[in-house]
Amino acid sequence: MPENPFASPLSSDESSSATGVGALGVLGLLQPLREVAVWSKVLAASLILFGAMFILSIIGIVIAWLPIWSGVLLWQHANRIAEAQRLQDTRLMKEAIEKLAKSIKIVAIFQVVIMAVYALYFLVLIVFVILSVLN
Repeated sequence: MPENPFASPLSSDESSSATGVGALGVLGLLQPLREVAVWSKVLAASLILFGAMFILSIIGIVIAWLPIWSGVLLWQHANRIAEAQRLQDTRLMKEAIEKLAKSIKIVAIFQVVIMAVYALYFLVLIVFVILSVLN
């Protein structure tokens, strides 16, 4: 019986992997990400489809690669999370989290670009309205 009654039964040395990380310690953190992997794939597919549809516009050709790239990274993230949990591999877990982080950054950049395009469109619209009223 362990001296600490609140200690995890998995905290003993025999449950440690080759990297010194408990098999279920860090990898247990994957469970919430694993549970939303299906929704990550749905979001990834919608981002890829959105990017593909965005290509059809003139401005979209320039920035359509952002949601497509983000969708691909998100899809890879969902696959790597499942593999990391199945294989109990901390390296795959790290790669999956890095892909998720990069995908979030790309979506944020895309959002800023879209907001800037809308702001520019709004300013041009205001200028045209003012010019049409003055004439």
